[in-house]
Amino acid sequence: MNSEKDDPSCFALLVGIDAYPPGLRVLEGAVRDIELLGNFLRNKDKNITVYELAARVNQTSSSTTPIAEGLPTSPTHTNVLSIFDNIIGLARSSDFVYFHFSGHGTAKPERDKVKPLALVLLSGDQPPKCGIRYLWGRELARVIKRMAEKGIHLTITLDCCYSGSIMRSDRWVRYLPYDPVVGEAYEVDAALFPPSFDEVVPSRSRNGSLLPRWLANPEDCSIITACGPTEIAKELEDRKTKTIHGALSYYLLQAYRIVDRLDARIDMIYQHIQSMFREDERHQVPTLLGDGKYGILGHGRESSDAGIISTIRRKDQPIQLPIGTAQGLCIGDRFQLWPLQDETEKVLAEVTQATCLRSALVIANKESSSHNREIRWMAKPERRSAVQQFRISISPSEPQLIPLTEILVTRGFTTNNEDEEPCMQVGVKGDGTLEITDSSDEPIPFLSELPLTGLTTVEIADRIEHLLWYKWTRDLTNNHPSATFRDSYSIYVSADERSFQPGQKIIEVKHEDCIKFVAENKGDCDLYWFIYGMGRLWDVYCAFKRSHVVVTAGSDSTRRIKMTVDDGPQGESLSQSDDVFKVFVTSHWTSFNCLILPELRQNGNKKTEEKHAIETISGSRSSYSEAWDVMNFHVRTIR
Repeated sequence: MNSEKDDPSCFALLVGIDAYPPGLRVLEGAVRDIELLGNFLRNKDKNITVYELAARVNQTSSSTTPIAEGLPTSPTHTNVLSIFDNIIGLARSSDFVYFHFSGHGTAKPERDKVKPLALVLLSGDQPPKCGIRYLWGRELARVIKRMAEKGIHLTITLDCCYSGSIMRSDRWVRYLPYDPVVGEAYEVDAALFPPSFDEVVPSRSRNGSLLPRWLANPEDCSIITACGPTEIAKELEDRKTKTIHGALSYYLLQAYRIVDRLDARIDMIYQHIQSMFREDERHQVPTLLGDGKYGILGHGRESSDAGIISTIRRKDQPIQLPIGTAQGLCIGDRFQLWPLQDETEKVLAEVTQATCLRSALVIANKESSSHNREIRWMAKPERRSAVQQFRISISPSEPQLIPLTEILVTRGFTTNNEDEEPCMQVGVKGDGTLEITDSSDEPIPFLSELPLTGLTTVEIADRIEHLLWYKWTRDLTNNHPSATFRDSYSIYVSADERSFQPGQKIIEVKHEDCIKFVAENKGDCDLYWFIYGMGRLWDVYCAFKRSHVVVTAGSDSTRRIKMTVDDGPQGESLSQSDDVFKVFVTSHWTSFNCLILPELRQNGNKKTEEKHAIETISGSRSSYSEAWDVMNFHVRTIR
């Protein structure tokens, strides 16, 4: 079996369909997508095994019948699953597999249910006579599951969409209406999906775990979709070459050409794809599902720091970030910037504007050779002032704490100011351990004692700042939300056949019970919502295991989470656990991943789990402008 120290094998299956059968809308850029991507992969690593299945439009006649290129290269349902079987047979644990689909998607209409999604493939010489066959989500889910069980790292890109309610006749849209004749021609074999396939699997490291769905909580897999299930994915024309491409495929390849390697983390690549969509002001929001910690075909080398984010560049405008005051940014905050392709070349930038969901940066060192706006920057906060409002009381009688005081002062924190009530007190006990208590002089659970000899002063300061960010996030609220925006949605939690409004009271559930978050969009614009959990080990985590969820106008969205009582930090059995879930809702796409914090242990070690006023700067398109809100739900799980 492979280990991560061995050179892993890499496989890629690329499927592109332009030529759908007569009567169905053809595409112009799907085959070009996979040809360009296939050439890029081969040029980067000649050892990658690349399978390409393509259906080109016959340019020699007006027919749109797929050109016969031999069975191995035809993008039929049979061929796609056959190649998956072949790859699973060849690949070993820790190998990498990449699947890219460019073509039409569809969705089966279901009243009051989640719509089954499908990729539209060709049927080859099999019925039905219309020439297409659906690859259902559950079939793809089974492929994901088989690879996960074998320890294979899988990344999927789906450049298609599943909704055609808008502009169905638009030749650029990658969607076909559902055809019941096609859907009923082949019934998915129920024997392949036993009841255990849909069982809820508790998270290995979190108190709450999402119910597994192939497109909601992929295990050991990262999926980038061109848009949400109810949005539109379109093709675009390259301004220079006048060639047609799928928008997601186009920007994906651009990002990889910039970084020029295949082991760049998927979550980093996704951020740059989002930035490109925002820069071109395209009304399409790609979604990342899964943790994105690996490269497309290699182990991710970048930092796993959740605070890293991609900048947005627009002509004749400052460098922008898709986060703002809602995420705690303040004017004067400092960020480190570096080009996507070179983490060693760093410059400093300062926040000069901050609105609800956006901010603008100016590079401090104008003499740097890399300060031009053409560079695609990554950004990481170096100094953020939002938590400097909290005062820390440090025992002045302990000389060993003087260096700690000096470090915290250089970071902008106020210490030992008798005119303000401290939120945290730091002292030294008789046995030489560091004692941290809250404003009520109560020991902070799991961190009441830290060994001074086992940690550096900088590490102690880092943990104190970590606790302050946790407190800031827990207390985060929007004191002046737009009344129009707040009236446009309703969010509540359903548990044990009861409904709970935000902040109403503690929601008590039993161990392994499920709670349901429900978001209703009552307005006429799409809304975005995010759920973050706050654990007892001072961690903040993304409960969605996805970048965001879109709630379209007049619809609702539901997310279920299974609650469990995990053992304590020393392995002791606990009778209950308390979690606070913060639910954000915004008028525009943004990211709250900068709020993520790893667990803190009593020994001081951080345990990092790879999970996961109305203003505007520019580029905003919504009747709500930049609107946001946040609400808390306190859940107590009892064993």
